[in-house]
Amino acid sequence: MIGDNDWETYWAPKDGVTTAEIVIKTKKDVTLDCIMLQEYIPLGQRVKEFVLEYKTCCGKWVPLLVDEETTTIGYKRIVRFHEKTASEWRIRILDARACPCINNVEGYYINH
Repeated sequence: MIGDNDWETYWAPKDGVTTAEIVIKTKKDVTLDCIMLQEYIPLGQRVKEFVLEYKTCCGKWVPLLVDEETTTIGYKRIVRFHEKTASEWRIRILDARACPCINNVEGYYINH
């Protein structure tokens, strides 16, 4: 979904900011049941808590139903959830040790 295939680049809010959100918009609806997140590990594991959401056709943000805690991300975190179709997806970082550095986000539909 986002990323430039360059491990040395990452998205981050301003220094000192420990909460943030990333909104991903697609040109048309996509169906996903899995999102893979990666932090830029050379700067350390920072994210302590996050939530994944999608926007309904009515414009409301709704949390994805996951069967695990959404705490740390680290080098690579794959979060599975109940299948959803949408054109807007959001990652809300609720807490981090320092400003979060996210260098890759990918969405998948694996029909688990």
